[in-house]
Amino acid sequence: MFLQIAILSPVFGLFDYLPPKDGLSADVLPIGLRVLVPFGQKSTATTGVIIQIKDSSDCPLNKLKQITAILDTDPVLPSTLFHLSQWVCRYYHCPPGEAWNLFLPKRLRSGKTNAWPLRAGKKKHKDHSSTTVPTVSEAIQLNEYQVSAIDRIRDSLGKFNTFLLEGITGSGKTEVYLQAIESVIKQGKQALILVPEIALTPQTLSRFEQRFSCTLAVLHSGVSEATRFYHWKMATEGLAPIVIGTRSAAFVPLKHPGLFVVDEEHDLSFKQQTGVRYHARDVLLMRASLEGCPIVLGSATPSLETLHNVKQGKYTPVTLPNRAGNATASRVTLINPRNEKTVSGISETLRHKISEHLANHRQVLLFLNRRGYAALLYCESCGFKARCKRCDASLVYHHKKNCLKCHHCLSTTTPPTACPKCQATPLKPVGIGTEKIEKTVSEWFPEYAIVRIDRDVIQHPEALQSALSTIHTGVPLIILGTQMISKGHHFKNLTLVGILDIDAAFYSADFRSQERLGQLIMQVGGRAGREKHQGEIVLQTHFPEHPLLTTLLTSGYKAFAEALLAERMAMELPPYTHQILWQAESKHATRANELLTWIKNKSLSLMRQPEFNTRHVHIMGPVPALMEKKIGYYRAQLVVQASDRKDLHYWIDRLLAELQASPIRTSARWVINTDPQEVL
Repeated sequence: MFLQIAILSPVFGLFDYLPPKDGLSADVLPIGLRVLVPFGQKSTATTGVIIQIKDSSDCPLNKLKQITAILDTDPVLPSTLFHLSQWVCRYYHCPPGEAWNLFLPKRLRSGKTNAWPLRAGKKKHKDHSSTTVPTVSEAIQLNEYQVSAIDRIRDSLGKFNTFLLEGITGSGKTEVYLQAIESVIKQGKQALILVPEIALTPQTLSRFEQRFSCTLAVLHSGVSEATRFYHWKMATEGLAPIVIGTRSAAFVPLKHPGLFVVDEEHDLSFKQQTGVRYHARDVLLMRASLEGCPIVLGSATPSLETLHNVKQGKYTPVTLPNRAGNATASRVTLINPRNEKTVSGISETLRHKISEHLANHRQVLLFLNRRGYAALLYCESCGFKARCKRCDASLVYHHKKNCLKCHHCLSTTTPPTACPKCQATPLKPVGIGTEKIEKTVSEWFPEYAIVRIDRDVIQHPEALQSALSTIHTGVPLIILGTQMISKGHHFKNLTLVGILDIDAAFYSADFRSQERLGQLIMQVGGRAGREKHQGEIVLQTHFPEHPLLTTLLTSGYKAFAEALLAERMAMELPPYTHQILWQAESKHATRANELLTWIKNKSLSLMRQPEFNTRHVHIMGPVPALMEKKIGYYRAQLVVQASDRKDLHYWIDRLLAELQASPIRTSARWVINTDPQEVL
């Protein structure tokens, strides 16, 4: 008997081992057990997982090592998640051990026992089989579309189905989730809800705690490892009927899976940008299929991939076209800054509207997706720009801390008193950020509080909670925010949203930028007028007559998305084709490009072989990344595209085997990014 082991490290391939000396049978060693094995030159044993038991090995018997220890009595994951781990490995072309690491908390990856921690063992757990679920209050008035959505989801419980819950901002999607989950809990099953960011987790958790009297498990990187493992165990053993988390929660085992929900399914945060480049939404879709339970994808601005799947009949559309309660659609005003005087990026018209809404005891949100005081420091005499030494990026000036900061590698330095190139003084701050806007509006409206929500101010959950609590009091104030404030939040007294600068998306090199722009405008604008007072949106842009922007504002997001889909089809871009991005980086200026050039040449050689005659794969590059140097590494990328996904993965598998056999594989760090969402 030979055991094929996945080492929980970023190494490709499976490794054969012999069973322990006591000669255990295959019945005692089922697949999915964790084991300790000797590996490489390490002095201590490494954790691995039994993937397969076979009766032969390609490795000579005298070179095989024995397993050091068996860590579990039962498989650490249920069979559905075992199969999901294999799918993740194949689809994202990652080492099998890295795929398994996604499913296991740190405690289990490091070889520790799967038992409850001692400190947590004293806690009492609620038995959710006897949990009483409160009846929905009659005060909650549902419209006909919400009732229909809830009924359709309830009817699908117990079988796989994918729903796109598409509802405009403020249409009551969360209430649909809550009532569908209520039915799941009454059946003695569990619900898993994914939210895109940690910032949204507290308010989501609060709504669920107010509604249900059962145990909730919360999983995201903001909680300690001990707490995370404790909640992971509650979910695994069925003690938590509701599990809420960010993208990593897509892998948590559930004893009684009943319903999956992905809130804001379009959000870029669901795509992992380090390690295994998985997309949590897509992983959860595959998992729902394996578990045989429904999944709901909720969004006011669905991704083009999701809308394409609806058109193909793969997903079931459920629409909420009206705002819940008595809320009405917000008015939209377009302003071209070229036609008005602006101060710190704020036009005269927007300034007057801010004053008007504050005077009416309302709240105002100003959105700018740029932190800091100024985008760069610039010498008017010689053109010198303060730039980061480790990244191809300008240093952002932060006035309060009087420092220059790179928002990519996070390095900081003191601003020079004179131009380092020509010694002219002083350097001029150019561009605007949230810090500069805060200074300006505080001078204009000193009697009103200003709540700024960006990564510079909000560095821990308590700070965010404090800021949100201030807003929820309803007192008139001004909110300044970046992407953190753009989605999910419900502010009852917010009636004016000013979006200050969106123009970069119109000339971005990323073909997805206009899709992101439409989503951003609708999501940020959707924060206004969610209660009885009508909202107003002021959008500042130098391109007020851009066709896509006109379509978005006059015909809505659906027409905007249809126009983009037509463009994508004509240009043979996703979702009508499929892409894999091969990325490489090195501290040596040329090695990343050399590695990708070798990959391209090897690809062309493979494509001349007979079995590739019907394989329609197109290779673009290699080219430098849009930001070629980042954190001291020079980066390059190769885009591989095919109209058939099977062709694409067949090609990658063949090429990966060739690369693993070549010494050039170690010349630069590289990663395969399936279905890339960014090309930065």
